Formats: sequence, structure tokens, C-alpha cells
Amino acid sequence: MAHVMDRVASHGDRIAVRCSAGQSTYAELHAASHAVASALLADRDDLDGDRIAFLAAPGLAYVAILLGIWRAGGVAAPLCVSHPLPEIEYVLKVAGAAAIPDFSRLTWYCREFRNFVQREWGGYSL
Repeated sequence: MAHVMDRVASHGDRIAVRCSAGQSTYAELHAASHAVASALLADRDDLDGDRIAFLAAPGLAYVAILLGIWRAGGVAAPLCVSHPLPEIEYVLKVAGAAAIPDFSRLTWYCREFRNFVQREWGGYSL
């Protein structure tokens, strides 16, 4: 993973992600993935392969969360925003996720999914 992050850091101001929300540079991606990794690690040195589920729309947030999980030593369990809730519930149960990042700031986030996370895991953790 260090090799990948070195490559990300080396591209600086070049465009890393283009999506409907705009574009982001590799420097922005590097900083965002570092913030995600730091938040996931909290007081730990490594996630030791913990599975971390996340739900994010395509764009900088998705890539930053994915890289941040890997940087922290976790295994990413991405959830597809276009899947119906029963499929997302199934993936969460099968994946055995240790944490689900708090994605409450995402405007498209559905109340039913939030209720499922609350019911099954007692809330979210980052």
C-alpha cells in the first residue's frame, strides 16, 4: 500500500478524480485518504484486516474512503448506492464489517439504511 500512496503523492496537482461534482487532484485525494485513515485508526496502529463497510457515491469521497481503509490496514467492503436495501443488508451481514463509517453528511443517504444500521449495529462508528 505504501507504493500506491507514494504514487498518489507524487502526482500532486494532476487530476485524480473527475465526476459530476467536479474534479479533485491527487494532492486532495492523498490528504482526504489520510484523514479517513487517521479517523479509522483513532488510538490503534493498524486495523489488522478489520472489514470496514462504506456507502459512498462515485467521486472523491469513494476513492478517499477506499484508500483510507487500505492505508489503515483494513479490508474495504464497499456497498453499492444503486442496490436496493435488502441487498445492502445482505452484504453487510455476510461481510462481517467491524465498522461502518459515519456517512450522515451525504445528502442522498436514505433513512431506511440508517435505521437498519442502528438496529443491527446500534449505530455507526468511524
